[in-house]
Amino acid sequence: MYLIHILIVIFILLIGYQIFLASSKNPLIEGLENTYQDYGNDPMILAKQNAGNIEVLKGRIDKLDGLGIEEKLQNMQLNINSMQDNLDKMGQQIADFGDQLAGSTPPEIT
Repeated sequence: MYLIHILIVIFILLIGYQIFLASSKNPLIEGLENTYQDYGNDPMILAKQNAGNIEVLKGRIDKLDGLGIEEKLQNMQLNINSMQDNLDKMGQQIADFGDQLAGSTPPEIT
């Protein structure tokens, strides 16, 4: 009986803690970085910002190219094709075994 009372108290404390976290003024959003800067409507600043963003994206793509992703994709495609062939052969073997077991002609029902 005491165990039930202890569990009820623990659950009430957990629910109260969640309500406290939800009502706090400092919400925590993990992984979100506020890097936005308002540059106004100056075209030169916006052009420089776009050029910088393009450089960052190009660097990330170059890093991905260095990992050999294209070769890995080709290997995966070969593996998938090989598995598909094996599955087709297994399906044919199962069908052949079923024909041997039951026969290819349906039984006469009278």
